[in-house]
Amino acid sequence: MSRQEARALGTGASDLGILAQRLRRLQGDPGEFAITSFDSHGLLWADDSWWEIEPIAGADAHESVGMAVFCVAWVVARRFRGIDAARALAYSHAVANEAVQQAVARASSPARR
Repeated sequence: MSRQEARALGTGASDLGILAQRLRRLQGDPGEFAITSFDSHGLLWADDSWWEIEPIAGADAHESVGMAVFCVAWVVARRFRGIDAARALAYSHAVANEAVQQAVARASSPARR
């Protein structure tokens, strides 16, 4: 979920760590989730550990693209390929980064203006 969506769960909290702890309490430890904010750091809960999601350049304008692609790549990596959390995070981040960079390039191309 996005940081903005997570704020709805946090009754006004804006700190990413507080939002992530609130979501973890609501969901429980066995689940996995990410709070994305690709223009700044995000957090992922998987394999009973917290993982930091690094920012993606240009993602502030294309948050929905980055979030959707990250989520799909995560599911593919974890559920279909059985990849561990560290490698799944790296894969998901790389795929989301590529999608965002393509969206940025399309938005700034002269044909789109």
